[in-house]
Amino acid sequence: MFVFYPIRNGKDLIEPRINYRKETDNKSRVSTALFYTYDDLIILGSSYLSGSIWGFSLGFNINYRYVIGYSIETGTTNAIINTGMSHEISIRFNFNKNYYANYDPEEPRSSFTFKKKQ
Repeated sequence: MFVFYPIRNGKDLIEPRINYRKETDNKSRVSTALFYTYDDLIILGSSYLSGSIWGFSLGFNINYRYVIGYSIETGTTNAIINTGMSHEISIRFNFNKNYYANYDPEEPRSSFTFKKKQ
């Protein structure tokens, strides 16, 4: 499920995320993240994965269609620190540029997911 909260009259977004994973060895992992999109141009984020792994992200919107991003992940325990950091570069294509532009704060929150036929 994708949840976001428009702020500053819809110019910015806050996107909290929580993921739960059940792994084959009967262990489960939870990851949390918080992303902030400024003026639909700059994306900043931070994430935490159970097991003491922190991640930080920075992305830029180009022509409102492409997002180029950089992420880094590092651990906080000695076993994870010794393996080094993870660096990622991503390129994303937005198929729907106006995915939140039609947000109307006067309508009920459920109208975001569907609109009743009139």
